[in-house]
Amino acid sequence: MSTDVSTDQATSTTYRRNRTLSWRDTGRHVLVAPTDRLAGVLVLEGGSALLWRLLESPDCADGLARRLAGVEGAPDAPELAQCLGDLAVQGVLCLDASGERS
Repeated sequence: MSTDVSTDQATSTTYRRNRTLSWRDTGRHVLVAPTDRLAGVLVLEGGSALLWRLLESPDCADGLARRLAGVEGAPDAPELAQCLGDLAVQGVLCLDASGERS
């Protein structure tokens, strides 16, 4: 499965945190515990942790890129796409293809 974010997805797909997850921000990492499966705790660090924090309010990839511009340690565009794709595949993020932010 490809984790690339297409040009259309960059502006029309809204990403949000999966509301069914328990999580804790330690300052350096974000620990995410799936509540609906037996998988272990996911440790988000670097760009993934930054994205989790930004997604307190849902946003599209372009919006996230704008919000991350100039932030030290923020992922560049290819890494951002990879992080979003990986987090979505892991069930940490949910996607809304309508482009509406909820």
